[in-house]
Amino acid sequence: MKNLRFFILLAALPLMTSPGLLAQTDVLSNMSESLVGSENLFTQDNMFGGGYETFSWGSSFTTGNLTYQLSSVTMAFDDGGSGSAFNLSLYSVTSGVPDTLIETLGDPNPLTAGNYTFTSIGTTLAPNTTYALVGSPLTNEISNYYVDRTISTNATSSASWVIDDGFYNDSTSPGWTTDPAKLVFDIQANLVPEPSTYALLSLGVLTLGIAARRRRA
Repeated sequence: MKNLRFFILLAALPLMTSPGLLAQTDVLSNMSESLVGSENLFTQDNMFGGGYETFSWGSSFTTGNLTYQLSSVTMAFDDGGSGSAFNLSLYSVTSGVPDTLIETLGDPNPLTAGNYTFTSIGTTLAPNTTYALVGSPLTNEISNYYVDRTISTNATSSASWVIDDGFYNDSTSPGWTTDPAKLVFDIQANLVPEPSTYALLSLGVLTLGIAARRRRA
């Protein structure tokens, strides 16, 4: 029994002390890559069709073999913005471009140069799946926001994620156009353990409890 208890504790110890189970981690970042200048994401009067014209830019990324819960996304902006709010949204991807809106992250208002963090509601990011981050101003007011961009395909990832294509959209023209320039961002997320991991962790905790009770007896 002692040997069995020892091996259970030995197997559960890395799970109980794993940082991925306790705190968010930076799972994907291209923040250290060289920039190619900023891009103006704007909403302006549509001179031809009435209403407003909105210009958006996005980047796609593909997850690794594990499930994560999105915590936040930090994004780099240049100076000179104007407007009341900026939207950073997460989309599913079909045929390499954004398809269905998953969530719009909680938004700061990035009017000056710097890195701004947008908070997620905790969306689950499935393994080996491609998603898109899309930045855009509000569609019902005149505004300008300047996002940093990079054409580098390099990125730092603690979870074997990769950054894919960039793309842009003008609301007066249907569809998305791919582009080598990508948003500059850092994704923070929490690892979601598999059910077997929770079971092993629970067994380890239970074994510790039984051992402690027997020592007191």
